[in-house]
Amino acid sequence: MNSIVVLFCAMIGVVLADVNATTNLFKIIDQNNVLCGMVNASIVLKIKYMNDFNKSVVANVPVPGDLSAVPIRDCKSLTHDVQLTPFYNNWQLTLGFTKDKTLIHGDTDGKQWALESITGYYDSAKAPAFFPNITLPIENAFNQNYSDSPVHSQLNYTYSCLNEPTMIKVDNFVTLEFQELKAQPFSTGNKTDFDILTTCLADQKTSDLVPIIVGASLAVLVIVVLVAYIIGRIRAKRQGYSSV
Repeated sequence: MNSIVVLFCAMIGVVLADVNATTNLFKIIDQNNVLCGMVNASIVLKIKYMNDFNKSVVANVPVPGDLSAVPIRDCKSLTHDVQLTPFYNNWQLTLGFTKDKTLIHGDTDGKQWALESITGYYDSAKAPAFFPNITLPIENAFNQNYSDSPVHSQLNYTYSCLNEPTMIKVDNFVTLEFQELKAQPFSTGNKTDFDILTTCLADQKTSDLVPIIVGASLAVLVIVVLVAYIIGRIRAKRQGYSSV
């Protein structure tokens, strides 16, 4: 029975590999062990490939939660890279953040930061569990720069998106999915907490719904109390008439 399920899923383009990504706090530290910034997220690489049934499917490959970031040269640098330690036998991923205003669309005063580049390398043969029924092994390096990244904020602010995944296309075959994302790649004073949040649209909508839900709940409560009061008065009058 299980083999039939696997065969059916492969034919319709469903990948059964476990995609439970672990949320990890990547600390950006310089060579003097000074904290320069932080990125908190679970990351999934979504990689297209062809299977034995000539179907284009997507491998959902979670980045392990026990990784750390390679130390950078200097906290004062305009670019802070989150270069993850190798995983799955030499897979690689680097997130490049910048505060160089010449690389950020719309930044005229040099007071913003943004995710400016994503580079990496993958080899399906080194993580075959995520590529069931693959026709031929795929090995590829990717390097993409962004002038208008969705992940950006003001300096000393944190970009936060907790209520929906942040999807960033790298190329025609690779997309990165960030879940529970908080990023502040340029911090000051060796801080260990995230600063003021700049929230994504999904989080803003959730924040707007909170007072509406609370107000509606209070209105329902008032109506229930009022109805209970009226019923109580009616019963009291009936008891009074009965006693007379």
